[in-house]
Amino acid sequence: MTEDDSPKVERGKEKMERGKKELEKQLDAHKELVDGYTEHYRNNRDEIIEDFLGNFDKTKKPAIAGIIVLTPILVTLFIIDWTLDKINQIPYIELLNLTDKVIINEFIKLVFIIGFGAFLATSIGRTVQTKKGFKAEKLLDRFVDTIPFLGAIYSISKVTADTVFNGAEEFSDPVKLEVHGMKVTGYRTGNTLDGKEIIFVPTSPNVTTGFVVEIDPEEVIETEDTPREALTRTLSAGFGEAGPQKPKRSPMKDGNKKEDEQDN
Repeated sequence: MTEDDSPKVERGKEKMERGKKELEKQLDAHKELVDGYTEHYRNNRDEIIEDFLGNFDKTKKPAIAGIIVLTPILVTLFIIDWTLDKINQIPYIELLNLTDKVIINEFIKLVFIIGFGAFLATSIGRTVQTKKGFKAEKLLDRFVDTIPFLGAIYSISKVTADTVFNGAEEFSDPVKLEVHGMKVTGYRTGNTLDGKEIIFVPTSPNVTTGFVVEIDPEEVIETEDTPREALTRTLSAGFGEAGPQKPKRSPMKDGNKKEDEQDN
């Protein structure tokens, strides 16, 4: 090393020392910042958590409301897309492409399929209402019931369809029954020869199964619920129940309240 290089080396060492001191200051400042945040959190933990939960609830409620609105729309669009895809797989369906507009052609196909399905369902319905048609339906039911697994699916599907489309009158008179201090929703379906009322208590959310109860008329509790409200409550497992909700209290506030009572 020459004498000319000595000043450069010294200046380099000085810069390194200044950089080192500056880095130590920054590390100290960072450590103080972290310690400050830690101490602030320890001293104000309950308030911080409560504020966070409050802000989360404010964000959660609009998000849930948006999901409730979007879910049926998305499901409907998915069903329409799936239906159109299946329709386009029908042989010779391309004969209904009457225009050069894809949307119009798809609409024409959908209207045609719906109209044809309604015509087919009406024709079959009129047929099974006749004596020969009724016998043919029963023969078909017996034949399908003999097929393992497929027969069970066929029976469940038929019972479900019959309940959905023909069961409106059966659920037209909702009542309440008190069982061990709890009230359950049931529906009047008839009377016995000894004067007792027959109440069907469906399970939830599958209303095609349940319990048939014979009970004295004075033990039946009348309700102001409409058939739609009662059925909605049953099908939705109570989630579709409309009514005033109890205000929710913050668990932090309840904990602080208990601590205050203990201190007093």
